[in-house]
Amino acid sequence: MFKISWLTTLVAIGLLLPGAATGPAYAKKNRDVQKDFQDAKADANTIAEAQISNVRTVKAFAEERGSLRKFEVKNEYVYKVAQEKAKVWGWFMFFMKFFTTGSLAGLILFVSSQVKNEKLTIGDVLAYMLYMQIVSRNIGEIANAAQGVAKVQGAANGIASLIVEKTEIDFLEQGTGKRPEYSAEKKEHISLKNVEFSYPSKKEVPILRDISIDVPKNKVIALVGGSGCGKSSIISLVERWYDPHHGTISYNGENVKDLNNDWYHQTQVSLVQ
Repeated sequence: MFKISWLTTLVAIGLLLPGAATGPAYAKKNRDVQKDFQDAKADANTIAEAQISNVRTVKAFAEERGSLRKFEVKNEYVYKVAQEKAKVWGWFMFFMKFFTTGSLAGLILFVSSQVKNEKLTIGDVLAYMLYMQIVSRNIGEIANAAQGVAKVQGAANGIASLIVEKTEIDFLEQGTGKRPEYSAEKKEHISLKNVEFSYPSKKEVPILRDISIDVPKNKVIALVGGSGCGKSSIISLVERWYDPHHGTISYNGENVKDLNNDWYHQTQVSLVQ
C-alpha cells in the first residue's frame, strides 16, 4: 500500500485510528460486564442445583413457591446483565462499522481527488481498494477475537483472584519445616489440646470449645455426634485446612504449624471418603 501511494496510506491510517481507539475501551468494559454475567449465572445455577438436590426437603416444608421466587430473582438479574452485555457489544459494533465505513468514504473522496489531479491511475485505485478490503476484513476479525478474549478474561478473573488471594493460614516456605522421624521409643500420636474454633464466614458461631483429644498410634477412633457438633471440623483442623483460634494441634509432639506442609500431607495424613 505504501508502494502504491504513501500519502494515501497515511490518510487511510489516520481515518482508521478513531475506530481502533474504541477497541481498548470496549475490552475493559466488556471484561467487567462479562465477569458480572458469569457471576450472575453461577448464582442462579447454585440456587437451582441446591433446590433440586434437596427437593424432598423443599417439598416437606412446602417451599416450592419460595424456591421459585429465589430463582426468579437471580434469573432476572442474569437477564439484566445480559442486556447490558448486549448493549456494550451493540455500541461497539456500531462505532466500529461507523468509523470503518466513514474511513472508506473519506478515503474514496481523497483518492478521487488524487485521480483527478493525475497522481493515481485507475489501476492503482483498484489495487489499493482491494488491499483496503483485506485490511478492513481483518479488522472485523480482530473485533470478533476481542470479544472472545473478553469472555475468557471475565471467566478467568474469579480464578485469578483466588490464586493471588492471601490465605489466612500462614504456611512455611516451600521446602522448610520439621519432619519428625519415626521412633520406637516415642509414642507417636495426634493430639488436640484445648482447641477452640469457628469458621471464618461465621466467626460469631463457635464450632469447637475447649476440645482435647489424643489419638495414639495404631488406634482407631470414631467421632460420634449430632449434625453440626464439629466432627468434620476436627478432621479439617487435623488436615490443617484451617487453624484453631485457640489451643494446639500436634503430630508426634510437634505443632502442625511447624511441620513441612508437603511432607505432612503427602506422606503422613490423608482423608479417605
